[in-house]
Amino acid sequence: MSFRPSLLAIVSLLSLLSTCQELFFFSSQIIFICALFKSIPVWSKQLKTIVHNMYTKDVGIIHSAKLTLAKLGDEIESAEGDLWTGRGSAERLLSEFRISESVRRLCAYSVNFAESLLNMLMYDRLEKVES
Repeated sequence: MSFRPSLLAIVSLLSLLSTCQELFFFSSQIIFICALFKSIPVWSKQLKTIVHNMYTKDVGIIHSAKLTLAKLGDEIESAEGDLWTGRGSAERLLSEFRISESVRRLCAYSVNFAESLLNMLMYDRLEKVES
C-alpha cells in the first residue's frame, strides 16, 4: 500500500508551513525589538559614567564606556541589516528602523562626546607635563 497524500493534506501542510514562517518572522521581530529596548539602559548607564567622570577625570573609565558604546552601536547596526530581510508591513519595518537608528545615533553621539572629553583631558595632562 503506497501513501498518496490528498490535495487537501498538501494544502494544509503548505498553509501550516506558511504560518510557521510568519511566526518565525514575528518572533524574530520581537527579539529584535526587545534587544533594542534592552540597549537603551546600557546606553544610559554608559553616558552617565562618562558625564560623572567629567569631574573625576578617570580616563580609563571614560575610555571603557566609550568602547562599550561603540560596540553597542555596532551590534545595533548589524541587527538593522537583518531587519530588512524578513517579510512584514513596510510601516512596521520603517518604525522599527527609525527606533533602531535613533538608539544607534545616541550611541554614536555619546562616543563622540567621550572622545572629545578624552581629548580635553589628555591635552590638560600634556600641558601640565610641559609646564
